[in-house]
Amino acid sequence: MNHLYKFIKKQINNFCKKFLLDDNIKNMLFREARIFERDKDKLNGFYPYDRATKLGVSLKGLAEDENYLDTIRKRIC
Repeated sequence: MNHLYKFIKKQINNFCKKFLLDDNIKNMLFREARIFERDKDKLNGFYPYDRATKLGVSLKGLAEDENYLDTIRKRIC
């Protein structure tokens, strides 16, 4: 069981690295971070739900006519 856990942990870690190195995704996340930092006081330190929903839709749109889960599976392997 410990070997399986280590393998899955390694695969998820690799996926996260590849995911965050994608320029489109990185640019979206940096833009959201800048907006949040600018408006943090007005938002009382909470990230707005509507912005999170829009970001999620934008990220799903990057899958380009493919099932989003299949895209993630390809990036993990």
